[in-house]
Amino acid sequence: GAALAPAEASFAGVPAGRAHSEDLLQTLQSRLMEQEERLARLEGQLAAQGERLDRAEARLSQGQALSAGQGAADRTPGEYQLWVKILHLGQVLSRALDGRPRPWEPAGGPQGLHCMAEDAAGACPRRADRK
Repeated sequence: GAALAPAEASFAGVPAGRAHSEDLLQTLQSRLMEQEERLARLEGQLAAQGERLDRAEARLSQGQALSAGQGAADRTPGEYQLWVKILHLGQVLSRALDGRPRPWEPAGGPQGLHCMAEDAAGACPRRADRK
């Protein structure tokens, strides 16, 4: 053992090389355990998030609300269709307010559309008068 003593003494400039190595090993092992615990917590959180995502996707596929506290009970069956109609109405209105003629619109552009809508009420002149 006497032959090893000088090499141990010069190890990284630490007089008690073996004791220092054992302390370092203890520190590293305790840090590793802390990291493993933290990893386990994160994995648990990730699993919980995955379950929440699965539930949200299931609700979405059933046409339910995504926001928490607003389940299917707060929704009327035709609400989605109503929103589609509102969005469509918005598109129709913006198209009517935009003066550019569209190839699929009747002659007269937005004014022609307006008159088509009011023909039944007699508010627009008859088609023969408009030509």
